Amino acid sequence: MPEALAAAQLANKAQQLLQSFIIKLKIQKATEQLKYIEDLYIEKQRVFKAIQIKLANFRDRNQNVTTAIAQTELQSLQSEYDLAYGVYSELAKQLETQQIQVKEDTPVFTILKPVSIPMEKSKPNRPMILFIWTFLGAIAGVGMVFGRDYLGTIKEKWVNS
Repeated sequence: MPEALAAAQLANKAQQLLQSFIIKLKIQKATEQLKYIEDLYIEKQRVFKAIQIKLANFRDRNQNVTTAIAQTELQSLQSEYDLAYGVYSELAKQLETQQIQVKEDTPVFTILKPVSIPMEKSKPNRPMILFIWTFLGAIAGVGMVFGRDYLGTIKEKWVNS
C-alpha cells in the first residue's frame, strides 16, 4: 500500500480476522456437541430434582409405615431415583469432558513478528538486481569465449579421428 500506517492496520486486521475464523472453524463441532450436552444436562437435572423431591416427600409421609405396598412404592421410587441419578451423573461427566475437549481443540496462536509500520519500501532492490545480472552476464560471456575455443578443439579431434 502507498501509506505505511494503512498497510500496518490492514495487516493487523487481516491477522485478527484469520485467527478468529480459524478458531471458530476448528472448534465448531466441539461447541455444537457441548451445547447439545448442556441442554440435555439441564433437562435431566430438572428430571432428577423432581424425582429426588418426589422420593423425599414419600419418605417423609411414610416414615413408620411397613406395609408391602409402601415398600414396593419406595423401591419403585428408589429405582427411578437411581436411574435418574445415573443418567444425570453420566451427563455431568460428559459435560466436563466436552468442555475440556473444546479447550483442547482451540488453537493457540503465537505471533513471531508483530505487525509494525514499515519504515522503508519493500520494492525490488534495483542496484542488487543490476549487479547480479551484470555478474551473470560477464560469467556467461567469458564462458562463451572460452567454450567456443574448447568446443572447436574437441570438434577437430572428433573429425580427425
